[in-house]
Amino acid sequence: MARTDKYLQQALYETLHADASLTALMGGNKVFSQIALNTEFPFILICNWRSEDWSTSSDNGELHHFDFEIWDDAASSLLRQNLGSRIYELLHEQSLELDFGHLVNLRFENSFLSVQDHTKLQPLRLKFRAAIEF
Repeated sequence: MARTDKYLQQALYETLHADASLTALMGGNKVFSQIALNTEFPFILICNWRSEDWSTSSDNGELHHFDFEIWDDAASSLLRQNLGSRIYELLHEQSLELDFGHLVNLRFENSFLSVQDHTKLQPLRLKFRAAIEF
């Protein structure tokens, strides 16, 4: 397990939970790293973490890739797109304070909608990456 991923995840949760617009759109603080059965829609899942060494000869570092999956059971994707836009505004190229390490870069990479065969729902997935030196 990476050394800085838990600090990054904590900063992401704090940033999203503190935003009144995001909370209002979802009807509560519904940002999770795992969900329980029967969780009410809409909700945001932070998932698919991948971390790798990003060290140089002079500094230690880690590069983290992760997704936000935005789930809603509405036929229209408008709410998912609005939530995705708000996440982008809150995080893309922003400087978050970490309890350990220094966030060098936090960037949006891409997004896409995909139908889940087992549920027939269409979550919106936003892919981000973060570089941290420590």
